[in-house]
Amino acid sequence: MSIASITLALIVLLHGTEVNQDRQNYLNYVTAISSGNAVPIEPAWYLIINTLDLLFDNSALEAAFIYLTAFAAISIKLSLFRKYGEILTGCTIIYLSYYFIVYDIVQIRVGLAVSFLYLSWFSLATENRKNFYLFGIISSLCHISCLLFIAGIFIKSHSHSTSKKSKVVITVTLLTSVITSIAYPQYLASSITALSNVVGLGKLTEYLLTFEDGAFAKISYLRIIPYIAILLLFKANKKHWVENEIIRFQVTTLKFGIIAFIALSPIPVFAYRISDLFIFSSIFLIGNARRFMTAGQYSVFIFSFTTPILYYTSFMSGIFIK
Repeated sequence: MSIASITLALIVLLHGTEVNQDRQNYLNYVTAISSGNAVPIEPAWYLIINTLDLLFDNSALEAAFIYLTAFAAISIKLSLFRKYGEILTGCTIIYLSYYFIVYDIVQIRVGLAVSFLYLSWFSLATENRKNFYLFGIISSLCHISCLLFIAGIFIKSHSHSTSKKSKVVITVTLLTSVITSIAYPQYLASSITALSNVVGLGKLTEYLLTFEDGAFAKISYLRIIPYIAILLLFKANKKHWVENEIIRFQVTTLKFGIIAFIALSPIPVFAYRISDLFIFSSIFLIGNARRFMTAGQYSVFIFSFTTPILYYTSFMSGIFIK
């Protein structure tokens, strides 16, 4: 696993700014923070960059930042895949087809934050509340969107509930939210603006202004079709995993991701950013799908799932500069 992490982190390091819109921004942050200037970035990155500045000279600082951040993020993810995904190879193939590119190559901050986010959520799923809050706070300090780590409480409550009445109430509430946001998108925008004003998240307002200017204004529901298929697959084979608390947690997390995508679809930039945090759980489910498939069926399944994801990543995601 360490060899894989070293190799993948090296790939991240060698990925040039000419095809990556975010890379130059991060390098600018490194230069600014190491020079003692303030930049609009989460607190953890001040600690990381200033610590590295003590260990490396200016000529190596940027490379050390990119490589070591990627190595840490990737190492945690691969460790989680092995522990909670049954088949490491299946998890890794799907991870490389999209999330490795969008998180660990492009959105470096989110890449590290998501690693800690899932450490937090799986800690909660295994009844370790201390680590749930610890890793959740760390993930939030790496990227503000991971304040959603607190959603883990609702995910666990829904996945562990044996009360049909409770599940109906939660489901109806979620569906009502989806219908309201789609039918009345102005309320969704107003709610996001109010939230940004209350908690001081200026980035939310920035995204809204970008959306109003016409950027990130397109939504593709093709994005979630493969994940709906995974959800239906697990529902059809429920008897193979229903007693497994971790898999129940993963299934519920994916469900929340799909609902978030649809509910936030009137403002696509939020639909993609927020839902991806939850849909990342699909990687673990793809590994766990081997529990109810033969080796041949599993190989076909991995190929069938990877193909549309790679197509989306390459031609529809907008990850790369055209």
